[in-house]
Amino acid sequence: VTFTEAVTLDSYVAGDWSFPESSELTLADTGASASGSEIQIAVSADSNETGHTTAPTVSYTNAGNRLNDGTNNTATFASAITLTDGAGAMIISTTPTANEEDVASDTSIVLTFTEAINTATDSIGVTGHSGTFTTVWSSGDTVATLTSNKIYGSAEEITVTITTASDGSSNTFAGMISGTNPFSFTSITLGSSDASLSSAVPTGQYYTLTITQSGSSASISSISLGDSIDISWTDNGYVDSSDVYYRLSSTSAYTFIANTTSDELTWSVPTDEGGNSLKLKVVNGDNNSYSKTASISIASTDDSSSSDGDEGSESSSTSTVFELLVKTTEGSEVYALFPDGTRRVFINSTSYFTWEDTFSAVDTVEPEVMGDYRLTGLMLPRAGTVLVKIQSIPAVYYLEENPDNLYAPILRWIPDEETAIELFGTDWSKLVVDVAPTFFTKFTSPTSPITVEDDDWIDTDAIRTRESLAL
Repeated sequence: VTFTEAVTLDSYVAGDWSFPESSELTLADTGASASGSEIQIAVSADSNETGHTTAPTVSYTNAGNRLNDGTNNTATFASAITLTDGAGAMIISTTPTANEEDVASDTSIVLTFTEAINTATDSIGVTGHSGTFTTVWSSGDTVATLTSNKIYGSAEEITVTITTASDGSSNTFAGMISGTNPFSFTSITLGSSDASLSSAVPTGQYYTLTITQSGSSASISSISLGDSIDISWTDNGYVDSSDVYYRLSSTSAYTFIANTTSDELTWSVPTDEGGNSLKLKVVNGDNNSYSKTASISIASTDDSSSSDGDEGSESSSTSTVFELLVKTTEGSEVYALFPDGTRRVFINSTSYFTWEDTFSAVDTVEPEVMGDYRLTGLMLPRAGTVLVKIQSIPAVYYLEENPDNLYAPILRWIPDEETAIELFGTDWSKLVVDVAPTFFTKFTSPTSPITVEDDDWIDTDAIRTRESLAL
């Protein structure tokens, strides 16, 4: 407390001083001392309390003239003095704790602060893990919970750094009550027992997936519409429940089959959707972080079709949905791998999201694996999912499925805005995505413009907006 002139304190009597918010701030037994015009008052408070809605005040009753200016003039308080909050927030505790080992692979990071944080300016970083963390604040913005969209990898050393965590009075973050910032922890080694989960964490691929004809144990590579098939999978005991989906090549999205705690399912292939291939996907039903897909061909109903075996690998991969999506450890390009040993590369993320909903199905492999798959073409936007406009050309096209090549959709020119509105609505322009001129020749050349009479076969519900395809 600063006075207008030098003061002396003849003796310290605790009863002279008062703190109305005594539950937050109390006098210490060590008393007070004078130095020039200042009185230093010893107080005590919990170390984990740095912010309150009511600021403490201090007042003084100068009984016995114990506090004076040295010439026996009594020092007085004109009014109680309100103390200013100059203490930054601190961290009381963390989960996991610093240097903790064998942390469960799905553990969220929880930070508990001494007071409410200005969440509009907070900056908390996590390194050492490839997932993306989402921060949720609770308990009056005193608790931050950071959750990754992926489980931790095997024995990952993960570091948490609090860069900015200002309180409501703009006081900067004051550090840890115990420990240091940043702090690190290490995730469990995959394949070992994980106490926080129901069973062991698997090594490598989370699922294997097998498709067999019902009543047979032999795997199959071709089926017919209406066939009953057995779908089975293994998950190393890690997954509590699984969601099963299917997608025929004639459709643009997966359809849910069932959620099950079992590891097998008997299902009949629909007869009313058509298509020349079937793709099945099994997804972890708990948080959808890991999945496995498998594809099989659908036998042609055309008796005139032949299988001379001399069509070439390009044509063989055009009628089969890919069986695996991968990227290498040295690049960001995503490839679709086919059962015939060929591969195609997605031209960009927009094209990718016309085939898949998330990147969770993409596996990372060593570059050497690519040598086992011959590059035969590109993965253009899937037919029926978007309208396209070639950069530098004003024309807009609908992508019609090519029955001869699933990966080279037919460009159907939309001749005018009236037709676009009639077929796709007044917001049709939101359905248009740009394609680089170098890819123009990879589409199948248009046969004729599209007309309003074509609305009987165009599935407008399957068409996506640019915004929905953004990463």
